[in-house]
Amino acid sequence: MIRAWHELPKKLRLWGAACCFVLGVIFLGYLNLSSGRPNFAFWEVMNALIGSPEAEGRANFLIVGTRLPRILVAILAGAGLGVAGYLMQGSLRNPLADPGLLGVSQAAALAVAVAAIYPELLPGHFPRAVLCLIAGSGAGAIVLFAASNIRSTVRLILAGVVVSGLFAVLTTMVIFTAPYDRTTSGGLAGYLRYTAGSLIGLYWDDFHSLWPWLLAGLIPSWFSTKAVNLLQLGDEMASGAGLNPGKARIALLAIALLLVCPIIAVIGPLGFIALFSPHISRFIMADSSARPVMILSALCGAFLTVAADTAGRLLFFPVEVPAGVWTIVVITPVALSLLSMRLRRAG
Repeated sequence: MIRAWHELPKKLRLWGAACCFVLGVIFLGYLNLSSGRPNFAFWEVMNALIGSPEAEGRANFLIVGTRLPRILVAILAGAGLGVAGYLMQGSLRNPLADPGLLGVSQAAALAVAVAAIYPELLPGHFPRAVLCLIAGSGAGAIVLFAASNIRSTVRLILAGVVVSGLFAVLTTMVIFTAPYDRTTSGGLAGYLRYTAGSLIGLYWDDFHSLWPWLLAGLIPSWFSTKAVNLLQLGDEMASGAGLNPGKARIALLAIALLLVCPIIAVIGPLGFIALFSPHISRFIMADSSARPVMILSALCGAFLTVAADTAGRLLFFPVEVPAGVWTIVVITPVALSLLSMRLRRAG
């Protein structure tokens, strides 16, 4: 069956997989909008979404005011992480590259911890997305400088592990050395919600703070696919085609950081989405062409994030489990299946 799928024309595979992901997001989105306390019928959901005067005040508040922005943030965050993961893996030619590998997630988490426990250190109303972008960019720069020759996969992984561990230790020190009154206040609770990768309690303000950053990152991503294709061929081939590999790699990583850091600022570090969405997309396409795989990486990331949030919100209702926990639960069996099939094919 898998062989038959891979024998289909490339455009048919792309459109077929894209339609499946989109339909999956629509179905899970409706499930999220209609389910909870209370449940709503289909016509109540539609009346609220189209702004019908027949919509009840309670339905309109719960569906449009609280549930819809949470779904939209999940879609944006998943799509951004999927594209960022593809850019990192393609530019570094490293299948393990993701925000956690470069220490970006841990650095952003440290910045959020400091801001949550010591808010007086920041200017008033300092955007958390900018704070995470500064921290994440600094971590990425440290890893790339430490690796020096980023064509070496082993060196890059070791540098990433060391830097990630450093920021994790610093975060622990910030928490455990904080005054007692600060750790018992809402600041630490807010930080813990971020570290779990949670979409709980997101509203329209969070959506509006996120989409401009993602738009600023997705537009250059769309036009960077040629550079990714050339870098995947190797630095010598890329140079022969007129591309400066070093500058192109830095530009692609900067775009990836522009996508990842605002997401971490809003929902925290969401594991596995950036790492596995490109792998799943490459397996579906059986091809490494940048643009089709990048499109599917965005759609796959959106679907997996919405699925994880739906599971966390509804499976143990009324208790909500952070989406970051469910991304591991949802993606791990998929990743193991892909690995098993690849090993069988290689054998």
